[in-house]
Amino acid sequence: MQLATAPSWPESDDAASTTRIPQGTRGRESTTGPAPGAVQPFRQFEYPMPPSLPPARTGSQASGDSVVASELDSARRAAWEGRLAEALAHYRAAARIRPDSHVIWGEMGNVLWAMQRWPEAAYALEGAATLLVAAGELHSASTLVPAVGLIDPDAAQRVQQRIWDATQRHPG
Repeated sequence: MQLATAPSWPESDDAASTTRIPQGTRGRESTTGPAPGAVQPFRQFEYPMPPSLPPARTGSQASGDSVVASELDSARRAAWEGRLAEALAHYRAAARIRPDSHVIWGEMGNVLWAMQRWPEAAYALEGAATLLVAAGELHSASTLVPAVGLIDPDAAQRVQQRIWDATQRHPG
């Protein structure tokens, strides 16, 4: 899975044509199930193909910012109150409007982490890190590497490579 720029989220959680990934496999596909003695149910997730970053926002597009702010408020309130599925729905709605927001992707990754939906959490956190690198926030992006690495070492390596590449383009 390569994140070119901004990630995207599927419109629904349709279980058809998904990849079965057991929890605790650190992002690797497996059809054999968890290790002996481990009680880890299967999760299903389809990795969406990310689009390129959207063009600069115009005045009419900026009006969506109030909708995003409302979705973020609702998501944060729901997450704080422990209604994680509802929070996730609000984060996804916000991400569809502002797929270039590292804040949305990072917070969505935290909710997915709390839900123990590991592959999705890694995808969202990798997306947040990718957007942070694109914004020149290399230190902030690097703080996500350990969390991503716990789930998907390959994704963490991709983030580290993006950070390295950015430092080579803009040393300083």
